Amino acid sequence: MQEEQSAKRTLGQKIFDNIWFLLFVGMAFPGVFYLGWGMLEIFHFNNVQLKDYLAKTNQTYLLQTEQPAAPAEASKEAPKTK
Repeated sequence: MQEEQSAKRTLGQKIFDNIWFLLFVGMAFPGVFYLGWGMLEIFHFNNVQLKDYLAKTNQTYLLQTEQPAAPAEASKEAPKTK
C-alpha cells in the first residue's frame, strides 16, 4: 500500500513535501534577488551624484539639513515657580 502511494506522487508533491528544499529556496531566492538588485543599482547609479538624482526625481527636500524653525511659543522659557 505504501509503495503504491509513493509511486503515485508527482514531482510537485515530492518538491513541496521536502521541507529542507523549501527552506533553501525560501532563503536563496530573496538573497539572489536583492543581491542582483543591489548590483544593478551600483552599476546603474555609479556616475550619478545624489544631489543630481534627487533633483531629477523632484526629491530635493531630502537634501535639506537645516531643521525648520521652532514655533515662537515653544522657544519661550517656562515660568519659574517659588
